[in-house]
Amino acid sequence: MMDYLLLAFSVTDWFWDSWYELRHYATHLNKTQWAIMAGASCVFGFVCLKGNALRI
Repeated sequence: MMDYLLLAFSVTDWFWDSWYELRHYATHLNKTQWAIMAGASCVFGFVCLKGNALRI
């Protein structure tokens, strides 16, 4: 049974399905959603710059 499930899974199909879904979402965002994405990206960048000194 497990061998059958492994054969049915395709990494390539999963990747392209994910890519098309991401592309669909990105092309249908409004200005507010783009602003939220941009702000979150900037915050994430500053958190990464903080590095090991970040204490949560």
